[in-house]
Amino acid sequence: MSKIARMMQQATAGAGGAGLDVDSLFSTFLYDGGGAKNITNSIDFSNEGGMVWIKARDDSTSNHFYDTERGVLKRVTLDTTEQETTDNYSLSEFKYDGFTLLGDLAAIGLNKNNKDYVSWSWRKAKNWFDIQTYTGNGSSQTISHDLGCEVGMMFIKKLTGGTANWMIWHRSLGGANKYIRPTPTAMGTSTTRLNNTLPTSSGFTVGNDGDTNSSGANYVCYLFAHNNNDGGFGPSGDQDIIKCGSFTPPSSGEAEVNLGFEPQFIITFDTTGGDNWRVYDIMRGWNITDRQLLNPNEPNQESTLSNTSGYELKPTLTGFIHEGHSASDKHIYMAIRRGPLAVPEDAT
Repeated sequence: MSKIARMMQQATAGAGGAGLDVDSLFSTFLYDGGGAKNITNSIDFSNEGGMVWIKARDDSTSNHFYDTERGVLKRVTLDTTEQETTDNYSLSEFKYDGFTLLGDLAAIGLNKNNKDYVSWSWRKAKNWFDIQTYTGNGSSQTISHDLGCEVGMMFIKKLTGGTANWMIWHRSLGGANKYIRPTPTAMGTSTTRLNNTLPTSSGFTVGNDGDTNSSGANYVCYLFAHNNNDGGFGPSGDQDIIKCGSFTPPSSGEAEVNLGFEPQFIITFDTTGGDNWRVYDIMRGWNITDRQLLNPNEPNQESTLSNTSGYELKPTLTGFIHEGHSASDKHIYMAIRRGPLAVPEDAT
């Protein structure tokens, strides 16, 4: 899509007509490491804002997050408790159609020569994704956000003032006092992290816990929507593109979760904390016979799952199939719809 066409689509979105297409809001982009490069993925970071998550596929390196609210050269890692780091050799520019990487970033495992990488990009938009930064006050406060709909999942990270765990909340955990963390992977209960208050369509509340509201410390929060027949996307403005829910695998056999759409990306987490997080996407290989798995809570490289690999997820035209799991634990997920939603008008 050209820049002019994209601007026209954005102007009409939400005005009672066409809504945004998922392909202008989310991208899975694969690249070979080494040398400065432009990642052109049709995500308008410079005008709309957004976040990039980068992970090596064939190298044991961390999961790096960059966003337009904190600015280029500033990263946080999902699989560590480290605070924000400012680099002189990382993601160097957010553009109207993607982002730019500097040269071989071997020091942080971001763009090593002859290594394969995946980048997942989210553009900010109502009913989809938002980013908020704030300064802690040590007691409690409510932070406004721009989702304008039900919050499906939130990632909060302390940026300054010392190390801290990520605080991750999901609508299916069972309340405002429940949270999960990626490192070490676990689910916990706390009345202070979110002040025992459920997020609303316009804000979320943090209490006096250091992981979410230490006095004088800076924080970032990534907010992911949950669409429930109210997404407002696609040519008719009536399609959902993101869902956050849960499922409990049967002790044997298979079961299916009906999302109402074919997914292109999914992240799942076992709420008992016994298993690693799992990320699948169609660009790296996710179908009935080919499943390439990454664990975002670990610096592990990608692994290939076969039909005999045990517990797995398989995409369908309306959702995904999950196989039997010996513990029958409750799993939460965030799934993103496969695009495009509009009928292609050009052969390219």
